Amino acid sequence: MAAEIYTFPATMSMRTAGSTDARSGAGSHDDVPKPVEDAVQSVRDMVLRDAFEYREIPVPASLADYGIGVEISSGERASTAVSGWIMVLYSHRMRSGWRSRWRCVAFASWALRREQHNSLTPSLYWTDIERLLVDRLPGSLMGTVSVNHNTSFESSNDVEPVASVSCEARASWTPDVRDGSILDAGRQIDMWALFLTSLMENEEGSDIFRG
Repeated sequence: MAAEIYTFPATMSMRTAGSTDARSGAGSHDDVPKPVEDAVQSVRDMVLRDAFEYREIPVPASLADYGIGVEISSGERASTAVSGWIMVLYSHRMRSGWRSRWRCVAFASWALRREQHNSLTPSLYWTDIERLLVDRLPGSLMGTVSVNHNTSFESSNDVEPVASVSCEARASWTPDVRDGSILDAGRQIDMWALFLTSLMENEEGSDIFRG
């Protein structure tokens, strides 16, 4: 897949990334702020990680004036199923909660082996997120890590219930954009992809459970 991920005003419909108009640049709009155009270009220029499939997703208009939404998921051949998404949001006005016009929100989901789960699991994964999301304003990172226990049942008495454990992470942060500088939205997206990569490269979650 080519690195063609686009953003448009929230009131307009998203164009298909692979369309002829999009490839030729005919999909641009004069009223899109220059910082947003620059951020979109940085996503077009980013290097995609081979282990993942990337897909553009819409950004709800309630979140921001503009947004770049990207779904990232491991391919069908991956031994570990990992999926997630990230949205890079832009507001016309400065938002006090963001301390910026920009904000990133992201989500990840992955399976755990039952023996991997203990009381330290959420905090250990959160430490990995803090370590990998480096290009952000200090003190701006917020989020949750949830461990979910699921049991599947069938009506037949011959089938035993199947228990599974999965994990979800939600994070938001403000990119470290200096006054007048261009936001490298591609880097923000790749930082989240790097966290997803850590989950795939080691089923025990990067540094988690080592030693």
